[in-house]
Amino acid sequence: GNLNAVSCDFVQNAAAISGGAISAAGDAVVTLDKCEFSQNTASGEGAGNGGGAICLETESKAKLFVNRCSFVKNTDKYNAHHIYTRSADNYVGINNSVFRGPYGVKTTAGGLMQIKGQSVIVNTTMYGRTADWGAISLGSKIENGCRIINDIVLNNSSNGLSFYTTNYNASVYNTIY
Repeated sequence: GNLNAVSCDFVQNAAAISGGAISAAGDAVVTLDKCEFSQNTASGEGAGNGGGAICLETESKAKLFVNRCSFVKNTDKYNAHHIYTRSADNYVGINNSVFRGPYGVKTTAGGLMQIKGQSVIVNTTMYGRTADWGAISLGSKIENGCRIINDIVLNNSSNGLSFYTTNYNASVYNTIY
């Protein structure tokens, strides 16, 4: 089903596989405004699991709209600490939000977000210490599939990546990283 959350706190939730606070599948539309996601955890291991805070599931056309939200210290063992989308048919729109941490997590290869499918991230700050895949891992084979506009991206990692893309289309405009 659909979820519309306004001024909600999602704190210290846990999932055995993906989506520590929210997991969406099918044609679900998740709309979040002025919400806080803090210390949520997804414990699944392996390439198909992730999203310490939110996961849009495989083979879904789920959509996620995030406005004026805060993501702080959510964790995942493998893919993405805050948001993980598993389908090229997913859509993610993020506006005026903050993604921070986690710090000291050394077992994950993922970043703050791993987004497949089409996405637009505008006026958002992302910072933390992530591992191999940088702050944001983007993957969309759609022309202009991932657009990063007017953002600040800071990542203190061993390899220094802010963005990780391979054979995908991403456009970055007016962004500091």
